[in-house]
Amino acid sequence: MMNPAQQTKLFEPTILAFEKAWIADSPPSIGSFVADCDSFSKSRLASELAAIDMELRWQATSQGHRLTDLLGGQPTWRAYSKCVPEIGELAQLPPDLVAEEYRIRCLWGDRPSHDHFISAFSKQFPLLPQLLAE
Repeated sequence: MMNPAQQTKLFEPTILAFEKAWIADSPPSIGSFVADCDSFSKSRLASELAAIDMELRWQATSQGHRLTDLLGGQPTWRAYSKCVPEIGELAQLPPDLVAEEYRIRCLWGDRPSHDHFISAFSKQFPLLPQLLAE
């Protein structure tokens, strides 16, 4: 099985195409970018694309842009798990992606506390304190 860094390298062309589509027009459908993947890769790629989408949405909102689709301007993993079924359950989300939401929100938004994330993502708890500190 590939580690997250190896998967990201494998997904790089798709990730770049997603970013280009997002910046050129409006937020693209994550599902359309993962449609041809096997189920394991589909979940991880959808999560990677959602993390990119999340950052672009929070950044756009901080710059005064309004996004009015289902995810809105400041989505969290909870919103993505409802709107992007390929991501799967919140409890299955890798800790590095939970930490990515924390980073995005601290950089572009509401600066949540570590305690909020640790309680909201109890399944990922063993690794979260260290990841959030980083």
